[in-house]
Amino acid sequence: MEMQAMNRARFVTASVAAFVAIAVVNFVVHGVVLSGIYQQAASAFRKEADAQRHFWLFSAISSSRSSSRSSTRRATSRTAAGSGRAYGSG
Repeated sequence: MEMQAMNRARFVTASVAAFVAIAVVNFVVHGVVLSGIYQQAASAFRKEADAQRHFWLFSAISSSRSSSRSSTRRATSRTAAGSGRAYGSG
């Protein structure tokens, strides 16, 4: 049992470390290295107010596409056991 607890602690520590590392790399790349390029290309992007006004549409399309993909994968399982696993009951 102690080995399982140690593995769990290592997993949590590694997960937190990976999250922090990814956040730092994203900040450096997008916030520092590419910020000048983003400012030069600002005319190619929507204005902030327009983007916020249409955010609901983006959210609706994104969620409907992801839910349709997952239901398609579940419906195409070949066996009954595969279907159960796809729905989380196997």
